[in-house]
Amino acid sequence: MSTVVSAVEISQLQFSYPDKTQALRGVNFSVPCGSRVAILGPNGAGKSTLLLHLNGIHVAQEGRVSILGEDVTSSNLKWVRSKVGVVFQDPDDQVFSLTVREDVAFGPLNLDLGRDEVAARVEDALATVGLAGLSEKNPQNLSFGQKKRVALAGVLAMGTEILVLDEPLAHLDPTGQRDLVSTLDQLSTAGKTIIVASHNIDFVAEWADRVIIIAAGRIIADGDKRVLLDRDLMEKQAGLTRPTVTRLFEGYLEQPPTTLEEARHLLKYKFC
Repeated sequence: MSTVVSAVEISQLQFSYPDKTQALRGVNFSVPCGSRVAILGPNGAGKSTLLLHLNGIHVAQEGRVSILGEDVTSSNLKWVRSKVGVVFQDPDDQVFSLTVREDVAFGPLNLDLGRDEVAARVEDALATVGLAGLSEKNPQNLSFGQKKRVALAGVLAMGTEILVLDEPLAHLDPTGQRDLVSTLDQLSTAGKTIIVASHNIDFVAEWADRVIIIAAGRIIADGDKRVLLDRDLMEKQAGLTRPTVTRLFEGYLEQPPTTLEEARHLLKYKFC
């Protein structure tokens, strides 16, 4: 009988910065392959530090981080980064080449792949993120949203199975947000495991199938989207807000909706 391997498994993870600031305090969770997971928390909660452990930018000081059944160590970082791609909040932190094509090709070339294979991966990745016609453009002449998609294409071209995005919708206009969410939906349907850290509660409510809330380096909630309804948890413990649609219906229903689709259903069948 085969053993089911999690995409990510974290056990008793602790991490402190050189100035003794303890960013993570015994974090535990497991992510099944194909999941859509959102990590929420106030600034300074440890979200970004946690994400940087998922592809070995930080290596566990105490505890364990496992990717597809393999512990992340300083000796297997090349393999880990071929499986886990991180897209930073600011694309200027990872987009640096003179053309979009060169930027997306950078990672695959470092995997020692043949140039034909690299070219095919770059073409597929750019098509996936909707940038096929901009391959010869200088990334610095693109919009913020386009640069964000270049960064995403770069990790897709690596053949990564797990995508990690820090504040994916930050600083994007409504069209850019819709385009990126559509791309994430497409990648999820294709079987990718996607983990995002976000302050955009409405996006999380609509998109995620699992919500992890972290505060002061500890996980204080882990469950489905119903955790977003808990006013004490969200507002007092985590310093966050609840979904807009939840707050709109509060006081009218014992169990308010978390998504627009739930709200539409209620308006159609309960109030009409």
